[in-house]
This record gives sequence, C-alpha cells and structure tokens, in this order.
Amino acid sequence: MFSPRLHFLCAAGALLWMPSALRSEGAAMSPSDPAPAAKAEAPAGLPAEAAAQPAANVAGKRSLKVGMPAAELQALIGKPQEVSPMGNTEAGPAEIWIYRRLKETKTDQVHMGDKQITQPYVDATGRRIENVVATEAIYKTRRKDTFEVLQLLLVNGLYVNMKKSVEVKDSYE
Repeated sequence: MFSPRLHFLCAAGALLWMPSALRSEGAAMSPSDPAPAAKAEAPAGLPAEAAAQPAANVAGKRSLKVGMPAAELQALIGKPQEVSPMGNTEAGPAEIWIYRRLKETKTDQVHMGDKQITQPYVDATGRRIENVVATEAIYKTRRKDTFEVLQLLLVNGLYVNMKKSVEVKDSYE
C-alpha cells in the first residue's frame, strides 16, 4: 500500500508556479488555464488520479507530462535543489524533487524588549546603589523571506505529480 505522504502528493492541487525554464514570457499557470487533457495511463501500481491530472502546458512543447523520465525532466527544468527519498512503493522507489524560488523579502524593526539605564550613586551610609533613570527600547531587524516551493513526485524514475506551496523564513539581525 502507499504511504499517506505519497497518496497526499498524488492527490495534490494544480501548479501555480514553475521554474523559469518552463515559463514563456508573460505566461502564468493557474487552475483555470487551458491545458490539454492527457489520457495517460498511471504507471503500474499508482492511483488513477495520478494520470488524470492534465499536463502542465506552459511554453508550447516544453511541458511536464505524467510518465516523463527523470533525465528528461531534469533537462527541461534543471537539477533539483533538494531530493527527498520516500522509500519503496508498489510501483518502485519514490522520491520528491524540490525547487525553491525566492518570491519576496521584507525587513522591519521588531521590538525585542527594554534595557534599563541606571545611574550609580552613593547613599548616606556609603553604599553604592544603582538607580534606574530610564528605559531604552531594544529593536532588531527581522528579515522575512517568502519562497515559492515546487515539489515533483517521481516514482520508479518517472514523473507522477506536482505540488506548490509557500515557505516563510524569519531571521533576526
């Protein structure tokens, strides 16, 4: 039987972003874009919905098709930034190719706390005492990077499905 993760990816939604190698100038993908219905058979042992997905028709002949070999896929859109093995399935070994693209970077100042400013003085008994005279706000710069992530599912060296998501990473300087 399939792992839940494999089944989830096979039932994933439409592609909204692709690496620039697959996009023609001004072309954008959305679920409503016309794409020819691919009457492809699912590779042996895969759910029928994997083949029911239309091919991603973006730049004329340069499109992803269910059953496309890994070498052809890599020649079309490039080497993946990350490969995540998923183990063996009934149809063979499965892996996810991951591509990330920086979509947006924002920076802002974030209040991290307050620092007390003290002034030492000596009281009548000769003891040294720190007197709080003010507080100073402490700010750090937060960098928020938003990435578009494209995950391609390959089973037994053949392209099966894709999934698009967004990742946000915060860092403080």
